[in-house]
Amino acid sequence: MPAREISASSNYITRLGSLAWLSLAQLVRAPSHSRRAEAARRWARHSLWLTTGIGVAIIVLMYALDATEIGWMPPRGTAWLWPVRILTDFGKSAYVLWALAAMLFVVAIMFPLARGTARSVLIGFGTRILFIFFAVLLPVLTGGRSSAVRPMPSTSRIFQAAKPMRAFHRAMPLLPLPWLSPFQRCGRICAA
Repeated sequence: MPAREISASSNYITRLGSLAWLSLAQLVRAPSHSRRAEAARRWARHSLWLTTGIGVAIIVLMYALDATEIGWMPPRGTAWLWPVRILTDFGKSAYVLWALAAMLFVVAIMFPLARGTARSVLIGFGTRILFIFFAVLLPVLTGGRSSAVRPMPSTSRIFQAAKPMRAFHRAMPLLPLPWLSPFQRCGRICAA
């Protein structure tokens, strides 16, 4: 089925609406390639291997490196760390989300006006910005701290991870026990 062209003579709102409709139709239609079943099996197999490999790598790196590095951390509130605190303030999720939302807005406004290669470039750029936006937004919604978005308490309690902290001059174990405070967690696990 050939893709329908959006007429250049229509106004901006009509072009934007028909572009959104055509994009949605393309996403929800069934694949038409003759070897789609084989491609789906191959994609599933590769996804499983990739997910397993990345999961094992993350677990190995957490146990091999994190405990040592957490032990090297200076105590909270150390006076000579003020330049680092200024730098980390720029990475707060609220600032990143607002900047990404502004970039997405600019791409959405420019998209119907673009033609040819410029439109393809904007599609790729907008898709990547949207991915980064949701990659930052999802942790904020599931329990992160941000002044822009309040986390949902139920998901916050379910998905809360043990934060790396130093207590009693040793690294706290990174075990997800979200119903306990970090100090209770360390006391119960370290005492065993």
